[in-house]
Amino acid sequence: MKPFSATRAIMPALPTPAPAPGAPADQEPQQPRRTREFDSALPAAVLQAAEWRYLVRMLYMEAGSPEVPGYPRHLVQEVLWGSAYAGAGFFEAMLTTLSRSPAHRNIRLLRRAVPGELGLARPHSEEPAIVVSQDGILRVRPTVPVEAGAALGPKQEAPTRAKHGYTPPNPGQIESVPAFVEALRLLLTWSGMKLRELEEQSKLMPDSGADGRAVWLARSTVSDMFRRKGKLPKAEMVRALTAVCGLTAADQERWLQARARLEDLSLRGKRAGRRPAAARRDGEKPATR
Repeated sequence: MKPFSATRAIMPALPTPAPAPGAPADQEPQQPRRTREFDSALPAAVLQAAEWRYLVRMLYMEAGSPEVPGYPRHLVQEVLWGSAYAGAGFFEAMLTTLSRSPAHRNIRLLRRAVPGELGLARPHSEEPAIVVSQDGILRVRPTVPVEAGAALGPKQEAPTRAKHGYTPPNPGQIESVPAFVEALRLLLTWSGMKLRELEEQSKLMPDSGADGRAVWLARSTVSDMFRRKGKLPKAEMVRALTAVCGLTAADQERWLQARARLEDLSLRGKRAGRRPAAARRDGEKPATR
């Protein structure tokens, strides 16, 4: 007997995925592997079909948009088809490997469990979960809740991201350039992305730059930025990294304000250590103790 599915109870039949690229027309499309069932205390009555349709519409806008490369429409159909395997109270969808685009490597599981929210962390897992924001952009969040360490067994250790409290760093508390660079590194850890995934996601976000253009966060550039902790990153790098990591516009502005504050402090320090202009012209040497 098949387990009860809340999705099947409230949703019409979902479309069948299209054949894989290059497959014969008469060949059966490859179906996603069935995901393991999850128990839930949420009754099916609390699940709102309208919210699910909104989520699917956001997915379709992003993945099927001709302006966004790397998101073939057949993968969206697979997402819709795979969501039929949700357990009671959960919406989940598996993306298969029909596409070789690196943009899909960090997208493994989509889940919804709390009505009224557009995304939910997957408990006790380091696998990323998709969060759909109000503007329709797919962003990846880490999937370890704050209480994950207490819920795990005695012989298990909490995943790495749990030690950061599952909250992004607060830029308002940063007082030095090295601490700012380290906070950006922790922000990337909080986002759940690796350098390769960050690079691929930056190519898909045309509004990550100040002038509306995409800022390419190359792996080598970001790695060098994290290594050179004494150098303040450029404003466009901070804006792009915070945007790709999924921060809101208000939070992005907080990071930029923190960067501007540190830049101002750095300039003041340099000016305080320089000799007056007249002394430099006269060749006067600075006083030594």
